[in-house]
Amino acid sequence: MPAGATTPSPRPAGHDHHAAPARRVRTCDFCAAAPAAWRYPTRGGQLNTVLIGDALVIVPGGDWYACPACYLLVQAGKWDTLSARARLPLGQGAALWATFQACRAGSPTPLHPPEHDDQAGGASR
Repeated sequence: MPAGATTPSPRPAGHDHHAAPARRVRTCDFCAAAPAAWRYPTRGGQLNTVLIGDALVIVPGGDWYACPACYLLVQAGKWDTLSARARLPLGQGAALWATFQACRAGSPTPLHPPEHDDQAGGASR
């Protein structure tokens, strides 16, 4: 090795500096099932408080994420069924869903838009 040269630092086997970073998997904010497939935008991003029985619950601000099953329940306004799916007593679920509805801003968007067919009629890749 020439004078003044340094030994290259070893890299772990299989490490690729050009590999794309792994996508963060979102969890459903309604039932905790993963992965979420829909995002509901909300106003602000501030903390919200919900009184559930004698307890004051702090609900983090920011968008809410839904799995496909909870998305369908939210869209249909089936809050009691959503509470059952989330394993929440109806009173707790009702308070959380009211907070969600009050903070919601806009239409839900899919996290991974479906692929569209190309002009020749085949699926795009």
